[in-house]
Amino acid sequence: MLQDIRDRAQGWIAWVIVILICIPFAMWGVYEYLGGSPNVPVANVNGVELTSGQFRQAYRRQQTHLKNLFGANFDLSLLNERDLKRGTLNDLINGEILLQTGLDNGLRIGDRQLAEAIQSRSIFQEEGVFSDAIYQRWLRMFGYSASGFEQEYRRSLLIEQIESAITDTALVGAKDVENILRLQRQKRRISLMTIPRARYMGNQITEEAIVNYHEHNQAEFVTPERVSVSYLELSLDDLPNVPEPTEEELRRLYDHQNVGYVEEDDAKSGTARSFEAARGELLEAFQRSEKAQLFFDTAEQLANLTFENPDTLVIASDALELTIEETGFFDRTGSMVDDVPLAGESADGPADEFADKGDKQSSQDAAPGKAAITNDKKVIALAFSDDVLTVGNNSDPIELGEYHVVVLRRKAHLPASPQPLEAVRDEVTARLDIKQAQERIVQLGNELIEKLHGGETPASIAKTHELTLREKIEIGRDDTSEAREIVDKVFRMPGPESGGIAYDGMVTGAGDFTVIGLEEVIEKALTDADTAIETATRNTLARTYGNDEYQAYIRTLRVGATIDIHEDNL
Repeated sequence: MLQDIRDRAQGWIAWVIVILICIPFAMWGVYEYLGGSPNVPVANVNGVELTSGQFRQAYRRQQTHLKNLFGANFDLSLLNERDLKRGTLNDLINGEILLQTGLDNGLRIGDRQLAEAIQSRSIFQEEGVFSDAIYQRWLRMFGYSASGFEQEYRRSLLIEQIESAITDTALVGAKDVENILRLQRQKRRISLMTIPRARYMGNQITEEAIVNYHEHNQAEFVTPERVSVSYLELSLDDLPNVPEPTEEELRRLYDHQNVGYVEEDDAKSGTARSFEAARGELLEAFQRSEKAQLFFDTAEQLANLTFENPDTLVIASDALELTIEETGFFDRTGSMVDDVPLAGESADGPADEFADKGDKQSSQDAAPGKAAITNDKKVIALAFSDDVLTVGNNSDPIELGEYHVVVLRRKAHLPASPQPLEAVRDEVTARLDIKQAQERIVQLGNELIEKLHGGETPASIAKTHELTLREKIEIGRDDTSEAREIVDKVFRMPGPESGGIAYDGMVTGAGDFTVIGLEEVIEKALTDADTAIETATRNTLARTYGNDEYQAYIRTLRVGATIDIHEDNL
């Protein structure tokens, strides 16, 4: 079976699967050698241990859930791994507390109920009917014994039963629905008068102000942390051409795949092309398959050698005849920085302790037509990870594309450093100019709002100060014709008094000051035609209220529980 998987494997993901399969066996051996157990506790809830095995299964489920939610190509490395693990452990603890509470209150999931629940799952069915063969295959695929899975599923069903008992019984009043719909459908009629910041730029900035601002805001003027890396890169193009197949090998491939070699004109009759007619495609398919297998084998060796020798790339480089390449310095955005010490040197002079000594390395520039690896978010994330940046280990293999992988290690590191005033003088001056212009438009804006409250009209003020005025604008909460910040501000304003206009102002993201006049709040009464939306809103509110009550219930249970967490075992 393993050979069949290997033969059919396509691309980089295949050897990742092999490594994921191998790691549990390798780690089991290490723990056995040390005389310990790999299933160490990660938490204790009222005297019941939650093991690392339970945590790993829950963590895998969480990762699968995220992949299903955001797509199969979602990069989990973009998330904070520690936070993700803490969240998973928190959910595991909550589940154990709920389970204990349910059992203490006499709740049970009977064998028949469990069997019906399992048999009703579509993943265990064939043509709508439960298949024991599919069920057993699924258990083997995910490493479960039948009893182990059924115990876990029984636990899950009991927790779901408690959750449903709370979330499905939330009550929603008619007034709640009415208020939500009234607010959602509400519109507001406004006027907008803009004071442009650009009109008040070009202020005279004193030397004293420049020096003072730089001294008191040095955290804003730093050269960002940068790192350069050495790396080994493996792609299909880097591998030698495979030998020509023998006639026998081509014949065997033809016999195995001849159902696919059908003349286009004979597709209906299913007449297969002759061996000679399909020779070109057979040769191409053979070479593609053999080279993919060669990549698979080489990538597996690369992963093993860089893992077994975490402090150097030289051993893998020599064994696989790959050149150790290096990047220039780049920051956490992936931007390359030229004005820095050469690779292998720190800002103070001595060579970086994690650099491979004596390596012959290629130029820092990417080859023509070849994208720099620092354009890849996964590369940036691992280059600045604790394991690579602080500990000094080789990275895990990083898949940049199909049949394209790199392993990197820290070459040199430059911590964030303050920039001298002369290097940022122009930026400081520009910031102070903006600050003064901002202060002037805010002051003017507030003065104009006072005049409006005093009875002057927007039109007269706009004419006097040569400002742009737009009147009788009708917007809703989800309106996109105006900036989101203005819409949010408008719907936070209290409604105008009868016959009056409410005024307020704000500095927008563009830096201008906008005077807002709220002229009217428009509300539409519900009619019989709104029955469907009322029902949908009631259901949404019920789910929201139910979930809030469920979370409050869990928090109450946790207060009365004894919980010990062993975060170091995650």
